[in-house]
Amino acid sequence: MKNSKFWFMKINGLTCKINFEKLLIQSELLGFYTFNKALVQVVNNEIYFRDENFFYNFLKAIISEKNKVQQDVAKDKFERDMLSQGRKLITRLRELDKSLILVDERESAVKFFRNGYLTITAECIILNDYNSLGNKLIWHYRKQERDWSLENITDSLFRSFVDNSIGISDYTKLVLGYLTHDFNEEGKGYLVVLTDKTQNRIEGGGTGKNLLCTILELTISKTEVSAEQLKYDSSLLQSWDFQRLFIISDAGAKFNWLFLKNLITGNTQHKKLYQNEEQISYEEMPKFVVSTNHSVPEDDGGLNRRFRILEFSSFYKEHGGVDVYHGGMFPSIWSDTDYFGFDQFIAECIQQYFINKGQIKEADISESGNIKRFIGNYGEDLYDFIDSNFENWLEKGMFTTQEFNYEINKFLNQKSNQKDFSNAKLNNAIESFVVLKNGKETEFKYAYYKSNKISNIRYRVFAKKPIGELVTSINHLNSN
Repeated sequence: MKNSKFWFMKINGLTCKINFEKLLIQSELLGFYTFNKALVQVVNNEIYFRDENFFYNFLKAIISEKNKVQQDVAKDKFERDMLSQGRKLITRLRELDKSLILVDERESAVKFFRNGYLTITAECIILNDYNSLGNKLIWHYRKQERDWSLENITDSLFRSFVDNSIGISDYTKLVLGYLTHDFNEEGKGYLVVLTDKTQNRIEGGGTGKNLLCTILELTISKTEVSAEQLKYDSSLLQSWDFQRLFIISDAGAKFNWLFLKNLITGNTQHKKLYQNEEQISYEEMPKFVVSTNHSVPEDDGGLNRRFRILEFSSFYKEHGGVDVYHGGMFPSIWSDTDYFGFDQFIAECIQQYFINKGQIKEADISESGNIKRFIGNYGEDLYDFIDSNFENWLEKGMFTTQEFNYEINKFLNQKSNQKDFSNAKLNNAIESFVVLKNGKETEFKYAYYKSNKISNIRYRVFAKKPIGELVTSINHLNSN
């Protein structure tokens, strides 16, 4: 590489001048640019993130004079100039042309391996030679230090892990495909929630949620932060440095789900420590994953439509953990075949996601998961009250509003926190309970009508009928 000299010795040989214009030219010749205000270097077709010291040392190493004393003078002058003006110099570097970078697009993804780069579309999965890149650039950090196997691997430890902990289904593949596809489109983001199937949150944990997040870093970058450390303002992304997944672990009962709504649907303000706020485009935003032993709220329709829940079974907890069941820690015990199987499974998931046009329909969660969600929204006391009385209500069928209010007041009189149990909340809870009951019934359907007027008297109506008869029965009540 031809160097452009940027240091010039004075005639006396004891002083030196650094020419900043020529220094900028030399920096570009060496492949240094900025990318989203970060310092990067292009080497051949690969882009590397660099820190300030690397940049200064790289340039300083070029300085050479036949006279050792003069060389030391020039390097000393360079050091002193960088101390005072080095950061300003970096801001003067050209911004890297983003159109040259080979990245994932709406209907395609790329994964990089030692023996080539993979192109994934709905139609095919192809390994390409790096010589075919032309003038395209790739991120060095995305290049895996392993090969892509041309042999089809149908069995691997990762497949077993997913099958044991979540279950391999089209839905599971779509969610994993979404997470490992490095592309964001405004208005089409999901909030992926990892939770346990167990009804009692205290019995949760140890099911593999955190391990899944760790393993995904083998194919896409991530950062992780505990929910307890979050501030629900523009500094929420304080620890984020443009990684593609933002993992929030251990979200508790008071976790602010609504704050994430704007983050997964549009642009946001981002504030780094000691820096001004800046606008981050949706394309650059990470995808959000929340790991929790609790369930998700259901009181915001817009947010509800964004939830995509992966439920983890108690399989590994019952078998002493992943390391005990498989004989070691993941991925330390993986063989080359296991890595090949992992990469192929992820490619299958991304392809399935493309085949499905980037759409993931909500999946039914387990019965225990629904109960946990109900308890999370309405409380365990209210669940116990409705659950213990529901069959009696069905047997009686109809209550006048006065009679039913009496039942409710008996329940409220036992509670010191009566303000938490408004009439509206109780009615909503009963309606949600009916939905929960209908979700697990195949022969019968239940209904609750809180304001049926019969002969000028208002009734609460509970009904249980074989499927197909219920609507007729309730309509008959309404017509009287």
